[in-house]
Amino acid sequence: MELQRYIEIGSDRAKMPIVGLGTWESPPGAVGSAVKASLDAGCKHIDCAPVYRNEIEVGEALASSGVPRKELFLTSKLWNDCRRPEHVRAALDRTLSDLQTDYLDLYLIHWPTVWAKDSVMVADSEASIKECWQTLEALVDEGKVRHIGISNFKQSEVADVLSYCRIKPAVNQVELHPRLPQTELVSYCQQHGIQVTAYSPLGRGDVKKAGLLTDPVVQRIAEARGVTPTAVLLRWNMQRNVVVIPKSKSPNRVLQNCQQPFSFSLGAAEVAQLDALEDGARFCTVPWSTFDDRTVMDKVLSGVIAGVAISVFSVSSVVGGISMGLKAMWRRFSALTYRLL
Repeated sequence: MELQRYIEIGSDRAKMPIVGLGTWESPPGAVGSAVKASLDAGCKHIDCAPVYRNEIEVGEALASSGVPRKELFLTSKLWNDCRRPEHVRAALDRTLSDLQTDYLDLYLIHWPTVWAKDSVMVADSEASIKECWQTLEALVDEGKVRHIGISNFKQSEVADVLSYCRIKPAVNQVELHPRLPQTELVSYCQQHGIQVTAYSPLGRGDVKKAGLLTDPVVQRIAEARGVTPTAVLLRWNMQRNVVVIPKSKSPNRVLQNCQQPFSFSLGAAEVAQLDALEDGARFCTVPWSTFDDRTVMDKVLSGVIAGVAISVFSVSSVVGGISMGLKAMWRRFSALTYRLL
């Protein structure tokens, strides 16, 4: 089964590389080397986000690479507290500045949530995903963004955007791997002309005992094919026409991720064996997620955290310095939680 290196997105059928470099959890001092290794390997699709806190270093690596901008495919994301038009525009301008570029190839709404500016899990009743999307559409018209999309949107949330959009989402980026294939969501998006990107395509490696890289099924297939277990897991998604954005700090692994998945194909029996690993394991769980498969404990925890957040961000009557300190501490806690989950 020959696999194309690109998929087409948007009404202009732009080419999006099917393999990219993920930068989530890539710390400062390491992400620049990973970007350089990716570009050297011919993988010019870089997936970023301001909440990853490394876009400045990514931008520096891109600028020093000498790779022409037209050869790059840059994705970034809009964080949860930027839903009003002025906040959307300011966030994009910051990302463009940090990445040292005039435009993004793809800009995603990071999560289907609407927070008050500079808050964590405090709803903004005067903002909405719809208004945010309309602002993104205007940014496409202005040429600052080539394509727009969504991330972590479940099927009903995708359908809601489709009900009012002028420009259809080009991509929905969600967690996908053999233990969490989300087949119905993938099929729904693809049937509606929305391509799908898989983050955590390795099930986050060995984090939280994900076990996919050491799973006997994956290892047997890898040994038979003469490739790494990582290549097997990436190829499984790619054969579903799903884009993958594995992350790595090792130049050698980045090179393998960019090249090995194209060196073989999975047979029907092998695909069936990998499909049988499905158990619904989700490794990116955050208190503000809207997924239907959240546990009762997760929902209770979210309620507690949301209550604390409201208290922290409604202390305007408290002495200014204390209020600012509480808010800063809470935002740091939120960022740490996001990186650890």
